[in-house]
Amino acid sequence: MTVNYANNLSSCFSKDEVKFLNEGVSVFENELKEFYSDEKLTINELYKKYLKDFVEPLNSQIKLHSKASLSFIKELKQSKVFESIYINLYDLNKNYEERIGEGENEEVVLLINNDSIMSDEQLKSSYIFYPYEDFFQCIKSQNESKKFNQYIEALESVCNASPRTKVTALNFSQLENLEFVKLYVAYDFYFQSILNNEQKR
Repeated sequence: MTVNYANNLSSCFSKDEVKFLNEGVSVFENELKEFYSDEKLTINELYKKYLKDFVEPLNSQIKLHSKASLSFIKELKQSKVFESIYINLYDLNKNYEERIGEGENEEVVLLINNDSIMSDEQLKSSYIFYPYEDFFQCIKSQNESKKFNQYIEALESVCNASPRTKVTALNFSQLENLEFVKLYVAYDFYFQSILNNEQKR
């Protein structure tokens, strides 16, 4: 069954793009149900369990990367939606260097430039969820949860924060309007992890 969490993003994305975003979350939720099938959890409990496990060094979570999710990632990378969600580290550095020249806070840039030990080729094939792209900015404009908006604003300041930091700050159980949060979790944590693991193969 396809979810409809992205329907409220129709002012930013086409009907087909909204449908595609929803399909991705459905893939993710199906993987959660299968992976945690022995625990008989509600969908919200599955998200909480996933986020808790996400920051732990559990190699078993790689099993969440099924044929369905890998197939979706392939479609995602070929879609216009992809560039509305992610940015590679090479372009990220360029963006921040340009913003420094325009008077942006240099402390933010230094966090990004720690990736300079990687080659340009490695930077270009490594992606992060980028809060300044259309996907997250659309969520921000449509979202009415004060707590989630505070999280978004914090992420905009340090967009390459570690997964552990982001999960801790997110505090899923304390948020309202979980449809937007679930969209975010699916694309920042789940699909981004597959995307970057795929590059290492």
